[in-house]
Amino acid sequence: VDYEPSVNVLTFLDIHPIAAFSMVLVAPVLIFCALKWVNSRKSSDFYHSLCETRECVFLSAFAAAVSWFLIALISSSVVAVVGTLMFPQYFFLNIASVFYNLLAITAASLFIMAAISIAISVTGTYFNNIIVSFIATFFPQALFFAIRVAVISNSPIMTHYGIFGQSYNIPFALIESVFNIGDVEHVMGSIPHAIYTLVMAVIYLVIATALFKIRKSEFAGNSAVGKKVQGLFRVLVGTTASLI
Repeated sequence: VDYEPSVNVLTFLDIHPIAAFSMVLVAPVLIFCALKWVNSRKSSDFYHSLCETRECVFLSAFAAAVSWFLIALISSSVVAVVGTLMFPQYFFLNIASVFYNLLAITAASLFIMAAISIAISVTGTYFNNIIVSFIATFFPQALFFAIRVAVISNSPIMTHYGIFGQSYNIPFALIESVFNIGDVEHVMGSIPHAIYTLVMAVIYLVIATALFKIRKSEFAGNSAVGKKVQGLFRVLVGTTASLI
C-alpha cells in the first residue's frame, strides 16, 4: 500500500531557531567589537584625532556592526529557506512568517545594539559597559512594567487594552513570555511589536550619538564619565533588578 507523506507546516523560527538567538549573542558581540577602542586611552585618542567628526566616527562603527549582522542573518536565512523549499512534499513553509520574524529579529537587534552604544558612550571599561547595557535595555521597560502591574491589579479589565496587557518592546516581551505573560510566536510575528522596537532603537541611537559626541577621550578606562554618573548607575542597577 502506498502512503502519501505527511506535510509539516513550518514557520521561519522552526527552520532557523538560531536566528532568534542572534539578537542576544551575535548583535552584542559585533557592537562591542566595533566600539572596543572607546575603552582604550591610546585608541580613543587616535580616533578622536581624526579629521572626521565624532558623529561620523561613531555612526560608521555602528553601521559596520549592523552591516555584518545583517549579512550573517540574511545569508543564513536564505540557506534555511531554500533548503526547506527544496522538499515541498515534506514541508510547507509559511512565507509570511519569514518576513515577520526577520523584521522582529532585526528590530530587536538594532535596539540592543543601540542600548549597548549608549552604555559604551558613558562608561570606559568592559564590565561597566555590560552593566549599563543591561540598565539601558531593561530599566525603562521594567519601570513601565511596574506601572502596568499596578494598573492591572486595581483595574483587571485593563489587561485587555493594548499597552496595559503586554510590552511592545521585543526583548522585554520575550522575557515576559517566559513567565507566561505573552506568547513568543505572537511577539516575533507582530508588526506593532517590531515597529515599536524599531522606533525605540532609532531614539536610542540618537541618544548614543549625542552622548558619544560630548564624551572626552580621558574617560577611557574609567568606570563612568563622572562620579555623579557612577552613583546613578549604582542606584539604577538595584532598581532595575528589583523591578524585573
